[in-house]
Formats: sequence, C-alpha cells, structure tokens
Amino acid sequence: MESTLLFFDDHHLSVRDNVIRGVGRPTLIPESVWHDEPRLNTAWGYPSIHFDADKGVWRLWYQASVVKGKVGHGQFVKLMAESRDGLHWRQKDTTRQLSIRGRRFKHQVADGVTEWSGLLVDERAAPDERFRRLAVKEVWASGDGVRWRHVADWRRNVVDMSAFPYHNPVLKRDVIIGRQCRGDRRMCTFQTDDWRKFSDPVLSLYADAMDEPLTDTYGMPVFHYEGWFVALLWLYHGPNQHSETSPYKYTAGKVDCQLAYSLNGLHFQRTLRQAFIPNGGPGSPDAGCVYPSALVPKPELKELWIYASACTWEHALTPRGTGSILAYRLRKDGFVYLESRSGPGRLATKPLYWRGGELSLNLHGQGGPAVVSNGYLCNGARVQINGYRGNPIPGYTFADCRPYAGDNLSWKPTWKNGRTLDALKGKDIIVAIELHNARLYALRGNFIAMAPREWCDLTEKGQPPQVLPGF
Repeated sequence: MESTLLFFDDHHLSVRDNVIRGVGRPTLIPESVWHDEPRLNTAWGYPSIHFDADKGVWRLWYQASVVKGKVGHGQFVKLMAESRDGLHWRQKDTTRQLSIRGRRFKHQVADGVTEWSGLLVDERAAPDERFRRLAVKEVWASGDGVRWRHVADWRRNVVDMSAFPYHNPVLKRDVIIGRQCRGDRRMCTFQTDDWRKFSDPVLSLYADAMDEPLTDTYGMPVFHYEGWFVALLWLYHGPNQHSETSPYKYTAGKVDCQLAYSLNGLHFQRTLRQAFIPNGGPGSPDAGCVYPSALVPKPELKELWIYASACTWEHALTPRGTGSILAYRLRKDGFVYLESRSGPGRLATKPLYWRGGELSLNLHGQGGPAVVSNGYLCNGARVQINGYRGNPIPGYTFADCRPYAGDNLSWKPTWKNGRTLDALKGKDIIVAIELHNARLYALRGNFIAMAPREWCDLTEKGQPPQVLPGF
C-alpha cells in the first residue's frame, strides 16, 4: 500500500539543511468566473461539485441571495447548475422535475431550506440518501440531487452557516465541522454513525496569537487526501469596533484562506501562516472575500481544482454584481513544498520500513540538464539511500544516482548498475534528497514511517511495524 509524505511540517524528517518551506498558490481559472443572473448574488454560494458519470456532466449545488441593490443580502435560494467541462456553467431547469411553492428561479432545487453549505456524496448510504447537504441545523438528503427532504437535525439550535461534512476513515465515521453557536466562529467537530444522532461539538481549531489582530476563523471545509486531512481554513480579518457599533464583528473585513491539516481528521493545526488563496487586487472577483469549499482531483490534467464563492466587496457588503462562483487550479500535491535556497539543500527522512517497490517524488525543477560538477549538484535533484545511522548504503549514494532537473509528478530515481529500491524490501532505510533550483512537493512509496520503539522492535526482534491510523 502506497504512503505519501506531504511536507506540512518536519515530523518525518531527520535532516533539513538549507531547505525552506513554501505554501502553494492556486491560480484563478479566468473562464470559470460565473455570476449567475443579475438578481442573484453568489457571494456566500458555498459551491459543491460532483461529476455525474452516467450523464457525463458536472453538477454544481450552491445558494445565492436575492438582492435589490442595497448593501447587505436578502433571502437565500438553493440552486443547481450543470457543466460539460466543470468551468462553464448553465442553470439546471428543474421545473418539470420539482414543484416548489413560490418558485422564483427555474434552477431552484429546494423549498423551505434555511441557509446551506456542505455536501457529502455517500455511495455507502441508502439510494435515496446518496446526497446529504447541511443547513444551519438540519440535514437534507436526496437520491438524485434534485429532490431534497429533511431527515434530521444535527445540532440543537439555529447557528451561523459554514458547516461541512466529510467521511473520516480513521474513525470509520462521518464528521461535520462547523460552529457550535451563533456568532462563535471557532471550528468544532460533530460525529455521526447514522445521520440521525450526532455527538456534542468538540473544539478543533480557532484563531490564536500568531494571527493578525482581531482575526476569526470563519469556516473550514475538510478533504481526505492521500492519508491526510487537508482543510481550507477561511480567516475573517475583522475591523475594529467603533462608536455605535456592536462589539461583535459582522460588517466589513476581508476573508481569505490558509491551509490547515490533520492526521486523524479531528485535531487540526496550521503550517506557515501565509495565505493559500489570498484576496485578489482591485477589480478581481475575489478582492473582498473568498470562500473555497470544494476540492476536485483532475488526474487527466495532473491538477486539483478548488471551487469557491467570492465577492469583490468585503464581508456582508454584497450589492448586486459583487458575487461569483469560480475555480482555481493547483498542481497535484501542491499545498506545500520544500525548496533549496541559495545553493544545494539537503533533507532526509526518519527511518522508514521499506515494504518493496520503487520511490517516486513530485518534483519541479528548473529544467535543462541536471548538472553535477566535481561532486557538486549545480541543478536538479538526486537521491541517496542511507542506513539508520545516516551512512549511505553502497551503490545507493548521491554519486550513484542519476540526477534529474525537470518537472515530474512521479520521478523515480535510479542508480548506477541497475540498482533498484525494491532490492531493499523489508529493510529500514532513510531517504536523503538533495535539491538545487528545485521544489519537492511529495514523496511516495510502499513504506511505514517508524517511531524509535518501532525501529527497535524491527532491528532487535525482527518485528515489522504496523500501520497506525491517525498517526
């Protein structure tokens, strides 16, 4: 079973010399920006995306507020759109499929649903509950994504929105992440086995002293990604209180996105406190607020697409024409990276139990020839396999490795004389990597990262380590 190391932190590293960490930067896909019709504002749209393989179309669920030109927002309506390419959307006419009392728009999909956000597509569920969507306190389910019914309440009181469900394979349960009471924007988790009964909230993440003054967390969609839980953390940079205003922050202030991550899907922490999706400049659709809410792998493009709702104005200031649904593209694994700085850099893992097969690296070099001069790496990357004390294994040294300087999601290092890593199956190894003018995004292979006790059991007793979910 393949394991993936992403470099949110240094937990699995034993050496990091002249190597810096950077946060990836998704890029806006200009043709994805969609405003819907003029009467609707999608600033708080919270889009959810699903590919309908039977029909060969992408489906988009979102909400929009009906506005009349004033600052603020009006009543929310629940809407649906479709696309052949996931970028160019058209309204899905549901008038023949669904009768909605007081229908105002042909692409409405629900009546009597309060503000909603997160969607979970659950192939394990009963056919009529394959799609589950969260409202402020209710769970709504559907078998076709068009006809929705209320099935349960997941929290006791009506609370601010920004709640997102995900399946947690570590716990073997579904989890909702959201707020615990109105106006309290700290992130909490709720757990469920059957979508009828729900646990009490447990605090998972909130703003701290490392954040800018008066920052609040606002929402945090979570996605299980190659053994990690990756979260798109919305941060609300609120204004100061001034005379005749509420002590609570509701109006004005930008919203952007940082990264958070977890190994067990319950307790989250952040990597560098840099914006992952920052606000754009004046005139950009995301200049005021951006709320990314869906992560879609695009393996045919070797990318991830991140869908968001956005607004050109700041929080709660949403006149007509200010909101949109849009998408960003990101390199596969492109959340964080390690990069050499001013000359070659080196890093090395802690001991790994190698279960066979070959190693692959998601690597982005500058291109051109990979150059080694008098043993000095001038451009590219190369790999060395060490024993547990950090001494190179003969035949697997940097000097034996054929360096590489290109752009490859799965570069497999090779060594002279046809040596392969599969020959070290069942052994404890350390993977050392040298970089120059290159970024490393991920390391993959059939291995288990070992703690000291596990390494002792392997070397002293011949007892291989076991995978510990959530660690």
